[in-house]
Parts: sequence; structure tokens; C-alpha cells
Amino acid sequence: MGKEAKSLPVLMHHYVSNYPNSTAVTPAVFEDQCRVLSESGWSGVSLAEAEAFLLRGESLPPKSFLMTFDDGYLDNYVHAWPILREYGQQAVIFAVSDRLDRASAERAETPEPRPTLEDVWAGRCEVADLPPVDEPMRAAADGYETRQDLFFTWAEARRMEQSGEISIAAHSLAHNSVFAGPDFKDFYRPGPQPRTFYRTWPEFLWGLPRFKAVPELANRAFLPLPELVRLAEDTVPQDEVGAYEFFQNPGLVDQLALALEKLKARHGRLGLTEPAEHARRRYAEIMRENHAVLYRELGHEVRSFCWPWGKFSPEALAAGREAGFAVFFTVAVGPNRPGLAGDAGAALDVRRFKVRNKDGEWLKSRLGIYASPRLARFYSMLHN
Repeated sequence: MGKEAKSLPVLMHHYVSNYPNSTAVTPAVFEDQCRVLSESGWSGVSLAEAEAFLLRGESLPPKSFLMTFDDGYLDNYVHAWPILREYGQQAVIFAVSDRLDRASAERAETPEPRPTLEDVWAGRCEVADLPPVDEPMRAAADGYETRQDLFFTWAEARRMEQSGEISIAAHSLAHNSVFAGPDFKDFYRPGPQPRTFYRTWPEFLWGLPRFKAVPELANRAFLPLPELVRLAEDTVPQDEVGAYEFFQNPGLVDQLALALEKLKARHGRLGLTEPAEHARRRYAEIMRENHAVLYRELGHEVRSFCWPWGKFSPEALAAGREAGFAVFFTVAVGPNRPGLAGDAGAALDVRRFKVRNKDGEWLKSRLGIYASPRLARFYSMLHN
């Protein structure tokens, strides 16, 4: 490859957890990956170094990569951060701001940072004393399970940044979806929920029709009629236990369905697609607020944004640039050449590959592919 990196491989992680998931790597496997990469001379660069390479073409050593994590799960703090420190690697976490807000509010009375694997290694606590990050499923009042992942707090985010191994960047305010159109199947009702991010904007109500949901930064929203929102609010209890009991009564569900049909007949529709200008204002508000929250909580400018689900519209991209973001990460695979910004003035299409729960030798081989522009392009053609 010569003396400088020709393409920067960008790794995409989510969980470092023992709970099985297609986007999870166990702590033992993650440690093996970090060990193999370090022993093989591969070095995880900082977000600032990656931005300089992508925006301005500043050089990096040939065996460089950027490690990323999406969402801001607490296991990144408990498991991943200490392992990165142990092996001298760095990473960026694209955090969902409102989840960190909630985590911070929940721990307002106990602001001290929670223990990590490093505390276990140092003998300051036992494994059993760590937060239960390997147990994301919680039993609801009626016995079914929902996924309720734990997230780190802003104080813990600042602690990781101050250590030098971790940078925090943007992954939207809420990672929401919007409704796509008037077609629906069933109603929103309590039940098993394996997903973390399933909420919709602008309303999430038990009893609303379950319209198809799509990423909020990629689509104009289908907005339910105010009368439909009131029907759900007035008919179905909005606490989870009450809503569950409502939907166990077929007679009540039939009444809701009949009321829905009458409403549709009266208005000729169940909602309207938001105007294009309204969508642009919505994108602009999300991006401006996300940028402002990160600056307020972290004390520095944040220029990198990772699209939830990898989906975005041209209008959302324009809003992100206007808000101050300059580097945009996707879920597409392929090479990342130096000076990717070019005439655009921003790196609009940073590509990443998904890290699997496989050993360090597997990951090392993938880095070799994505460090070569030619191999990365060929491999992306096979997997797109």
C-alpha cells in the first residue's frame, strides 16, 4: 500500500454484549479482535484524525482504521471502552441524544459513574456488580418481553472522551420513524417488542393504526388526522397495562375498528402527507437541535453525523450541512479515499462494514480488503 493509507476502513459496531444479537459482538470476541489488530500493527485512529483524512486528505499510516459504534448503549462504556484502553485502540460512538438525556435523568440522584470491566480487572468490584447490560429484555406486567436497552449518561460520555480513547458524535435526536402512508395492518397494541427503536413521530399512541414506518430523516411523514389521534386517545388507555387489557377484549377492538371506518368514511382519508416545506423545517430543527445538544453536553463542536438506519433524503443532508455537520456516515460498504470531501466541501458518503461476532483473524482480513480501494470496490459490488 505504500507509506500512506489509500482507503480508510470504517468498522460498524452496535453492542459489545453477551446477549445474542445479529449486531452484537461478545466482550471475549471483541477483546480477541482488539488484541489481534494491535499485535498485527493495525491502529484505530481518532475521529479527528479520520475527519482530517476524509475532508482534507491528510495522511494516515497504511494500517489505519476507524472503529464506530451506533446508538450509545451502556455496554459500550462497560465492556468496549476498557478493552479499547487495554489494547491502545480508539473509537467513536454515534449517540442518540434523547437516550443519553433519559439515562442522565434516571441517574440524577446517583451521578457517580458506573463501574466497568476495568474496575473488575483492578479488583474494585465483581462482575456481578456491573450494570446488567447483558440482560436487555424486560418482562412487562402481562408477561411478554420488551427490549429495554441501557444507555450511558452524558457524564459517562464526557468521562470516555476525557480518557482519549472515545469520541462522541451524532446519531440524531431520537432515532425515530415516521408513518409512510395510509396503508396499515392492525393497531398499535402492547406485546412482545424485540427492537429498541420503534417509536414514531409525531405520535406514538396505543390504538393508532399500525401504518408502515420508515426512517424520519429519509421521508416525508404521513400525518394522521387530529380526529384519528383523538379517537385513539379517547378510546384506548395509554398506560401499557390498560392498553393490553383493552386489546384482550374482542368486543372493544371491534368497536375501535368500526369507529375507525366511520371516521375514514366521514373524511375520505385517515391523514395527509406532510408538505415538502414542513419536512424541510422538521429536518432543519432535528439537525440544529442535535448539533446544539452535543455542543452543550460535550463542550466542543461535533462535525460527524451517522444516519439512523443509513437512510436520508437530500433535504435532510442539506439541513445537516447547514447545522454544522461535515462528515456523514452511512451503512453502505466500499472504500473511503483521502479527501473524500472534494468540491462538495463535506464528506457525504463515508462507508462502513459490519463487524461480526468472529475472531480477530477474520476482522484483520476484512481490514485488508477495505484498506485497498480496488478490493473494497469489488467487495462492495458483491454485497450490494
